[in-house]
Amino acid sequence: MLPVDENTKFCPVNVYAKTKVEGEKLIAEAASAGFNTNICRFSNVYGSVDDHSDRVVVAFARRSAQGGVISVEGGDNMFDFTHVNDVSEGLFRLVEATSKGERLPPVHFVSGNGTTLNNLARLAVSHAKGYSEVTISEAPPRNFDVSRFMGNPVLAKNLLGWEAQTLFPLGFEKLVIQFRKAGSHISVPWLHLLMDDNGI
Repeated sequence: MLPVDENTKFCPVNVYAKTKVEGEKLIAEAASAGFNTNICRFSNVYGSVDDHSDRVVVAFARRSAQGGVISVEGGDNMFDFTHVNDVSEGLFRLVEATSKGERLPPVHFVSGNGTTLNNLARLAVSHAKGYSEVTISEAPPRNFDVSRFMGNPVLAKNLLGWEAQTLFPLGFEKLVIQFRKAGSHISVPWLHLLMDDNGI
């Protein structure tokens, strides 16, 4: 059922998702022991050329900027892409609330909008025109990934006054431009340690 809110029952489909569920259990235990804790959940955070190179938005943006083949594995798969600047603002607000001793329910930092991989690929091709040559290769969806996700951002707005500000087409365009400017001089990826990818 979309959009997914914070009360939706967990149904992890891969090891990565299972570790997140276990992580939340550990946080809940820490809270029961008296620690001041809060939980937030991300969804396909993007927006930096320093991100892990095989994540879908980064991979498509790089191809759009530099040319090559875009591999679409499950074109109808849909995800909620959230810009790293927006997520950083959400984290800042959550840290402030936590420092004041506020105990909140788990909060989604999501855009509330879904984008299919087919639409993402078409967006990448459109930004490549006049700059690079891009082709699309279609393949079946991977059987170890979530196939559709769109989060509900209402709780984050109600509790923290937060909502995503970056429309995905604009955020993606900015990322493509960053890749054009960076060329082949991309630093070692590290931001993926912060970013949720829902298996993508």
